[in-house]
Parts: sequence; C-alpha cells; structure tokens
Amino acid sequence: MTLEYPPPPASPSNFPAGSPSAFPSAALSQEPPAPPSPQKALRRDVRNVVLVLLLVWLTMSLAPGIILGVLLAFSPEFQSAVFQSMNGTSINIQDVMENPLLDQLMLDAYLKYTLVLAMVCEALALLWLLLLRGKQLFTFDLVAVNQKVNLAAIVKILVLMLGVACVSSLIDFALTPLFEQAGLSLTEFMEETFSMIFSSPWGLVYVVVLGPIMEEIIFRGAILRKLAPYGCNFAIVVSALLFGLYHMFLLQAFNAFFLGILLAYVALRYSLKWSMVLHIVYNGIVTGISFLDVVGINPEIANWVIGGLCLVAAIMFLVLKRDEIPRIRQMGLPQIPHPFRSAFTNPFLVGFVVVFLGAGVLLLLPEAQALLAGL
Repeated sequence: MTLEYPPPPASPSNFPAGSPSAFPSAALSQEPPAPPSPQKALRRDVRNVVLVLLLVWLTMSLAPGIILGVLLAFSPEFQSAVFQSMNGTSINIQDVMENPLLDQLMLDAYLKYTLVLAMVCEALALLWLLLLRGKQLFTFDLVAVNQKVNLAAIVKILVLMLGVACVSSLIDFALTPLFEQAGLSLTEFMEETFSMIFSSPWGLVYVVVLGPIMEEIIFRGAILRKLAPYGCNFAIVVSALLFGLYHMFLLQAFNAFFLGILLAYVALRYSLKWSMVLHIVYNGIVTGISFLDVVGINPEIANWVIGGLCLVAAIMFLVLKRDEIPRIRQMGLPQIPHPFRSAFTNPFLVGFVVVFLGAGVLLLLPEAQALLAGL
C-alpha cells in the first residue's frame, strides 16, 4: 500500500508565471518570466503561513475579550457596578478595577457566552485561513481523501497519542520539583484556568469538540496542505512545531508537538475528517479522566494507569512495526533540496519560534501568571 502525496512545487504550473507585457512587440521579443525557484517559493509560503497563523492567534486571543467587553457594556448590572465606583461625576478607574462585583460579572458573562465567543472567533479565524488557501480550503483541504481508513490503525494511533500524553506527564512529574525550587510553576495556574473553563458546560463543548475541529482545520488543514507539496515529512514536522508553540504552555507545547505529528500523518494518509475524530476522542478521554472523582475514582491514579498501559502498548506497536518506519519516512522525503534549511532560515519562522517559546518561558513566572489572572 502506497501513499499518494501532492506533486512537488517545482512544476511551473504551481507558480505564477507573471503577467504579459503591455506592449505586444515587447512580449514577442522577450522570454517569458521564469517561475520562482522552489526554495524561494517555500520561503514565501512559510512567511505567509506564519503571518496568517499570527492573525489567527490574535483573533482567537483578543476577539473574545472585545466581544465580552461589548456585551458587558450594555449589561444593566455592569453599568450599576461602574456607577458604584464613581467619585462625584468622574470614574475612579482603580475602584472600578478592584470592584469584586465587576469581577464576578465578568466571570459570569464569560461562562454564559463561552460557546458564542468561541464560534464567533472561529468564524473570524476562518477568514484569515482563506487568505492562505482561498477556495482550496473548502474544495480540497477539508474534503481530500487519500486512502480508505483502517480502523485498527486509527486505534493504534490513538493509543500512541495517549502514550505520548503519559510521557508528557512523566516529564512534568520530573521537572515540577526543579521548577518549584526556582520559584517557577505552571501547575496551579493551569489548574485554575481549566477549572474555570470546565465550570461551564459550553466550556466542555469547546474543549472536547469545537476546539479540536478548529485546530485541525488550521494546522492539519490549511497549514499542512500548504506545505505538503514541499515534502510530507517537512510539512508534518513544521505544522506540528507551529501547533506546539501555539499552545504556549511549555508542557502542553511538548505534548502538542508529538500529537501534531501523529494527527498530521493521519490527515495526509487518510483525511482531515479522521484527524478531527482522533483529536475529539483524545480530548474527550483526557477530559473524562479529570471527572472520574464524581464516581469515586481518583483521576490522578486513573490517568497514570491508563497512560501507562497505553505507553507500554505504544512501545510494543513501535517495536513490532519498526520495519515499516523507514518505509513511511521514505514516502515522505522532501520534494525539493533542503526544505528545512530554507524554512528555518526564514526570519518570520525564526521570529515566531523565538516569540512563542519566550512567551512559554515567561508564563512560568508567577508575576506573569498573576497579570494574566488579573486580566
């Protein structure tokens, strides 16, 4: 069974040939403009991918706060809380910011409108993806099917994903004491963040269903398909790297990188639909484990047991199928010389890695966590 990947981008038909001359005589006497070299085309496409991803991130990060602020501004309860903070005819900004009623109103509004905020922001983000892929987003990226799905392979990949999550938990378990000695930790901050999200049923819907669907469209749809003509291995690794850095939390970034590799493989070998299904099932399992205390089961113990079993099974899969790994790697070899060198000397990609990796490090600082909590 072989994989059919997109054709290499070196074909002139994949690149703009330039516009004809305005003077017919000149057009007849000149050679047609040469298409850009594959390396130049790759650097251009990597730049466009990074810029669009930044627009998506800004939309998903800033738009919820703007929309929530507009909703609150027209709320009678919010206006009453602001009036209570007025000093004479002026508003004392500090009193407004420290008003506990205002904090509670913002939290209630966030929980109430979580699903609406998510859907609006995802619709806006899709507009940016159209800049990157145009109509191909709907005519190819979302509907392309390569091979008929093998359910046994899908189950094995899900086990691999849960095994990767166990490795991430082991790394977190080993590093947490070192971070705490240095006054750095994400554990409490992440627990508070997810606790707030999970306190709303709409938050659960977003984490388990809407979030995975949107992330698959962004990373395994638009970005992966944009880069795939340069080599599937290249596209898988770069899209997974962007996916990991996009999460910003360092532990999540490590886990997301390896999950991104597995999901990208599924999207290219089968279809985007199956990477969505796997992502939803994975998030559902991880989220479901955290609620096992409702039925009297310790979530932490259950997480280690399930993750440990999946890790052992994943190692067995890899050992038994070790002869297939070189074949899979061979089928995804680059279509142009040195695509990684061309991509990772691109200042846009380098800047993205530095900024988002730096943000992940800053989030380890208690001061940064307190600032975000205040916002």
